Amino acid sequence: MNIPLLLLALATFATGTAENIVIGILPEVASGLGVSIGLAGQLTAVFSVTFALAAPAALQLTGRIDRKPLLSLALCLFVVSNLAAAASPAYGVLLAARCSLPASAWRRPAPLPAWSRPCWRRRLFHGRGEGAQSA
Repeated sequence: MNIPLLLLALATFATGTAENIVIGILPEVASGLGVSIGLAGQLTAVFSVTFALAAPAALQLTGRIDRKPLLSLALCLFVVSNLAAAASPAYGVLLAARCSLPASAWRRPAPLPAWSRPCWRRRLFHGRGEGAQSA
């Protein structure tokens, strides 16, 4: 059994689950924080918008950093963000914790092999893919 591959699969599952776990427990989150279900649903929207805005820039900025320490840092940030979210006493604290989660999730294990190689980034961002034709 390949232990590092198993750990990568578990990390991918954990980060993917943490993104959308709020959707299934919205009524409980809303009643626990004393807010409406719609406002509690904004926790997912805030995560998604933050992820969409931060991920492309973060991938460009960290593309040359060694993947293993970067993945370790991202997973540590993931754990800290989730602990802060679990211990949050108020909606604002939970919202801030949900905003910090994309900082760890953008570097989830699945895209690491392709996105971190300069040749793939060049192909993806500059249109130099295998099937691209020059004019």
